[in-house]
Amino acid sequence: MANWALWRARSGRMWTEYTLYYFTARCTETFDNYHFHRTNSSSVPSLNLYGLSVWRKTDWTSSARYQLLESVDAGLRWRRKEIDDADGAPIIDSSVNTHNLFTVLQSRAAINQILFHKLFYPKFIEHLIQRHNTQKLVKVLDEMATQLTEQ
Repeated sequence: MANWALWRARSGRMWTEYTLYYFTARCTETFDNYHFHRTNSSSVPSLNLYGLSVWRKTDWTSSARYQLLESVDAGLRWRRKEIDDADGAPIIDSSVNTHNLFTVLQSRAAINQILFHKLFYPKFIEHLIQRHNTQKLVKVLDEMATQLTEQ
């Protein structure tokens, strides 16, 4: 996974979902929490690298959008709890079975990416704005979002 940092040399593109994931995890100091300290303990919720995702156009239903929004809200509440209660470190809560680290919108699914962006971006950016030490990330993401929505 560390090779994701070499994304520009390989792809020559602005970014991929993997580089966005990598940089976000590094900037929020969560990458090592989820990639090097796996456990099989029943007291720690399991981690899915991706949760409910949109792989095909038929996956983009109103029910799926609702579930995706609920998943994002739950994940951001959990992260807020980690920040407030454990200085950002992972916490143990037996009431939660699984965490989803990110969601994929497959570009070949022919889904309007701007609609996807408008549904989820405000939730994530609000979370990042409330945190200290994320202002540079917020600026980069806002610039990328502007480029996306002006196309």
